[in-house]
Amino acid sequence: MKNDYSRSVTLRCPTCAGDQFSFDDGNDQATCEACGLETTRDALIAENAEAIELAKTEMVSEIKKDIVSDFRKAFRGR
Repeated sequence: MKNDYSRSVTLRCPTCAGDQFSFDDGNDQATCEACGLETTRDALIAENAEAIELAKTEMVSEIKKDIVSDFRKAFRGR
């Protein structure tokens, strides 16, 4: 089984689908570099929930597949 199943999800602007943001850590604001939309980090994550969920589903599927494979190898010939 692999040691690292991490994923990276590109967050997209809900207005223009841009993927470049500047973040102001002082007040949790995110500003889209393409269209200037200002939103909170939490709202941006909520707007991208579908992409995040898809990445999570793919990761879980890969982990399950690897676990089954590892068990088959471990108990082969018994």
